[in-house]
Amino acid sequence: FTSTVNVQNLDRLEQALSKLRAPTWPEEYLGAIDPVRAKKGQVLYAANCEVCHGLRDANGQFPMTAPNQFGKQFIQTHMIRREKIGTDPTMLVNFLTRTAKPGALRPYLPEDAREAPEVHAGKLLTIAAAGVIKNKLAAFQPTLDKTQLLEISGYREPALEPPNTDAYKARPLDGIWATAPYLHNGSVPNLYQLLLPAPRRMPRFNVGHRDFDPVAVGYITDPHPMGFEFQTTDDQGNPIPGNANTGHSGERFTQIRDRDGKWRDFRDDERWALVEYLKTLH
Repeated sequence: FTSTVNVQNLDRLEQALSKLRAPTWPEEYLGAIDPVRAKKGQVLYAANCEVCHGLRDANGQFPMTAPNQFGKQFIQTHMIRREKIGTDPTMLVNFLTRTAKPGALRPYLPEDAREAPEVHAGKLLTIAAAGVIKNKLAAFQPTLDKTQLLEISGYREPALEPPNTDAYKARPLDGIWATAPYLHNGSVPNLYQLLLPAPRRMPRFNVGHRDFDPVAVGYITDPHPMGFEFQTTDDQGNPIPGNANTGHSGERFTQIRDRDGKWRDFRDDERWALVEYLKTLH
């Protein structure tokens, strides 16, 4: 488990990152937010999106987890199963199905896996990372006390098994307006497109622009001499593995429950209201 990684500097980077804040929509450059439309979007968000993507309360606090064994709480996020979210599965499947020969790590495997010719690569990565960190922390001079060890570990116990590997994390959406394109594979160019049913989303669009579209909220998708065309489907209309813009569609994603109790697609005015509200999150 010898490594050149500098754990102390990694901790400093994590401490610096913890102070970052999501950007505020710059009205002086991108136009003023419509407060009436945003208020309507807030109601729609609370009824549909907030169950996965938490919001700050009146005191600016996100929903938090219960205190762990060290008395620490963390912002609550939700792991959404691959089958439920329905987005392109290639990245997850690649991770879940990749195996490797254990080599020198074989003695550190659980006893029931030590004879296997190959094991899940994620398990080997977890073992290697935990071993490197343990060695580095043990080598500190002067020796770290218990409080310092807890601080540098983020007050978390090391996980020997990565949790919920067959799922994607739904995080709070502060600053979401500044993170186009959308979905984990960048297959949706803007927030308006994300709120359309998957079959109605743009199957192809150009990337490479730095010009921002403050209406649909994303980057301009016109052809660009230094860009290229992102294709979600092939010439026959079949999803391209890894590039598909499917998923995050249907009940609560792109549909709302109507007064009769049945689910229906968002109307266009509702989509624009949600887009307007998402501009306000920071």
